[in-house]
Amino acid sequence: MSNDLGIDRSGNGNNWTVNNMAFADQVVDSPTNNFATLNPLTKRPAANGILSEGNLSFKSQTGDSTVFATMGILPDQKIYFEVYLQANSNQNFIGISPDYDNGDGDFDKVGVAYGRKVRGGATVQQYYNGGGDSSGTDLSVNNQAVGTVVGVAVDNENGQIHYAFNNSWDSDATDNNPAADVTGFDTTVTQFPKISLDTPDNTAWDYLNFGQDSSFAGNKTAQGNQDGNEIGDFYYTPPSGYLALCTKNLPDVDVVPSENFNAQYWSGDSSGDESFTTGFQPDWVWFSVRSLNASHEMVDSVRGATKGLMSDTDGAEYTDAEGLQSFDSNGFSLGTNSGGYNRTGRTYVARSWKAGGTAVSNTDGSITSTVSANVDTGFSIVGYTGNGSDGATVGHGLSSAPDMVIVKSRDSAHHWSVGHTSLGTNEVVLLSTNSAKSNCVTGFTGGGVGARGASTFTLEAGTSNANNVNTNNEGFIAYCFHSVDGYSKVGSYTGNGSTDGTFVYTGFRPAFVLTKCSSHGSYGSMTNNKTLGYNPDNNELYAGLAQGEATSDSLDYLANGFKMRRTSGEDNGSSKTYIYIAFAETPFKYSNAR
Repeated sequence: MSNDLGIDRSGNGNNWTVNNMAFADQVVDSPTNNFATLNPLTKRPAANGILSEGNLSFKSQTGDSTVFATMGILPDQKIYFEVYLQANSNQNFIGISPDYDNGDGDFDKVGVAYGRKVRGGATVQQYYNGGGDSSGTDLSVNNQAVGTVVGVAVDNENGQIHYAFNNSWDSDATDNNPAADVTGFDTTVTQFPKISLDTPDNTAWDYLNFGQDSSFAGNKTAQGNQDGNEIGDFYYTPPSGYLALCTKNLPDVDVVPSENFNAQYWSGDSSGDESFTTGFQPDWVWFSVRSLNASHEMVDSVRGATKGLMSDTDGAEYTDAEGLQSFDSNGFSLGTNSGGYNRTGRTYVARSWKAGGTAVSNTDGSITSTVSANVDTGFSIVGYTGNGSDGATVGHGLSSAPDMVIVKSRDSAHHWSVGHTSLGTNEVVLLSTNSAKSNCVTGFTGGGVGARGASTFTLEAGTSNANNVNTNNEGFIAYCFHSVDGYSKVGSYTGNGSTDGTFVYTGFRPAFVLTKCSSHGSYGSMTNNKTLGYNPDNNELYAGLAQGEATSDSLDYLANGFKMRRTSGEDNGSSKTYIYIAFAETPFKYSNAR
C-alpha cells in the first residue's frame, strides 16, 4: 500500500491535506468493499470493553468483556482473520458464536460459543456451548506470548476452526483433519467472530485484522498478503480456500428485495379509483391507517380482491367494496371513495409482498390446499378447508420448512395463530392479542400451528371445539415464511430494558420489521423504513391493536440489522424474549449505514 492518504485519484487535484494521521491509519477498506470490524453495539457488558483504531482494537478496562464482529460467516463459507495479542489478560479467548444475543461476560461461561483460550495459563483450552464446558484441556500448545499473531481459519462448511501461532498451524488448515482444532459447531447458521478478555489490562490492546490492515494499527510491519480472490492485506497468507471477511466475498444475492416487497405511504384526498405502484404484482397487501385508531386490513390474491381480514381482531372475513379492488401488474388499485383508505386528512401505509401469482392445488398434506408460492423468497399464501382432525397436515408449497406460519379462519371468529421457529414445536402466539406464548396441544384450548416440515405444516386441534386452525368445513388462510439470505430473516432476541438496546443481526438493511414478545406478550410492533426515513424516527404501528402510529422511536435500522432504542416491554423489556420477522431494503453486500 503506497503512502497516498488524502490523494484524489480522479486527476482533478482535489487532494486532502493530511492532519494528525499516520501512514498506518490508512487501510484498504473502501465504499466498494467493506471489511468486518468489531461491533460496538455487541459489547458484553457494554461498559467493560473499549474499542479504538476504527473498531479494530479491543481491551477490557473494568472486568470481563466480549465483543463480536460486524459481519457473520455464512454457511459454506471459509474465512480467515488475524489477532495480534497485546492485552495481558488473565484469559484471552478467540472464536465464534452463532448468536449476538448470548448474554454478558466471559466467552467460556455464557451462551453458545466455540473457540480457544490463547492466553492465560499453562494450557490452552477449547470451549463448546459455553457454560465452562471444555474439551481437550491440554492441547500441547504453550500459552501464547504477548506479540503473537494468531491466525484463525473458520470453516463453516465442515464445522472446524484451525489456529496458527506466528504462522505455525496446529494442523493443516487446508484439509479436514481436526486433530487439534475446535470442531462440531452448527454449519447451517451464520457464525460471528468473537473475542473475550478476562481480568482487565488498562494499558494494552488486542488488535484484529479481517483483511484491511496487516500492520495492526502500525504495531507491525505491513506484509500485504491477500486471499485467493486477491483481496485484503494480511500479515500471513491465508490458507488455500479461506477468504477475507468483507462484502466483496459475500455471495451474490438471489433475490432483489424491491422486486418482492415494498411499502407505500400516502395522504388521503377522498378521490376515487386510486392506483399505487409497488414495482411488481403483489399477492398480499397489509393496510394500516397511520393518523388515527383503526383496524389493519389484509387482502391476498388467494382469497381474492375486496376480501378483508383484520390482524387486530378475531373477526371473520368480510367484503370491502371500497378497498383493494385489484392486484395489478405493477401494484394495486383501490375502489371509488376507497372507504377507509383515502379519506381527506388521513395518512396511510400499505405493505405489499409478491407470492406466486395464480394459486395452484397442493396435495402434499392430508388436507388439499390451494397455494400461491414464491419459492425464491420463501413466502407462500395457503388456502384450505378444515376437516376437524387433530394432527392434520397442509402443503405449503415452499422448498424448505417454513420458519413462521400465520393462520386465520375466514368463516368464524377465531384468533390468528402464529407458529415460529424460535418457539417450541407446539407453542403458538396469537397475532390478534397481547398474550404470551402457549402450548397449543396442552395449554391453549384453541389449538394452533404445530410442527413445520419440508412440505407441510401440522394443525393441532387443542382442547376444545374452538379450533383456531382446523374447524371442520371452515375456510382458512395461512401465510408461510422461511428466511432467505439477503432478503428475509425470522428469528428471536432477548430485550435488555435499555435505550442502548439489543442489537439484532439480519444480514441486510431492513425495510420492515415485525416483533412480538413471546415470553410475556405484546401487541406486535411494526415499523417500516419509509415512516420518516431516518433514525431514530422509525415510528411504529401494532399488528394486534387498532391504534394509529406511535412516535416512540423504538428502534434503529442499520446496514446489517436493527437495534432497539427504548425500554418498553412491547419490544425491549429486560430479559423478555421476542420473536421477529424482517424484510430487506438492501442486502448487506450492498447496503450502507443510515
